[in-house]
Amino acid sequence: MSKAAAHDNTDGGGGGRGFSTAAAVRYTWAKAKRRAEKKVGLVMYVKPGCPYCQQARDYYKSQGVEWTEYDAQNDRARRAEMFKYSGGDPTVPCIVEGGRYVQSGFGDPPRG
Repeated sequence: MSKAAAHDNTDGGGGGRGFSTAAAVRYTWAKAKRRAEKKVGLVMYVKPGCPYCQQARDYYKSQGVEWTEYDAQNDRARRAEMFKYSGGDPTVPCIVEGGRYVQSGFGDPPRG
């Protein structure tokens, strides 16, 4: 076996784990993303000027809860991310906690 072949991980070997280096990178990235989501805690996908988004901000601020906010109107990648959580529901705010979808809209009943 040549030196090049001995170090080639594209054959599915992946260091003995049964998947390629590219798959290992995707797995590691997904694992890191899940860890980051758990660390961040609360995430809100919002639209600038949305009164229901502001109500959600005011509520969480009054409760002393920190959150990360993403603009789902102007950032296509964040909008696509929001749709994955909400099952395609475009209603904002879309609230995600610990990487799990909580709700779309805010208030009683939720509006957005």
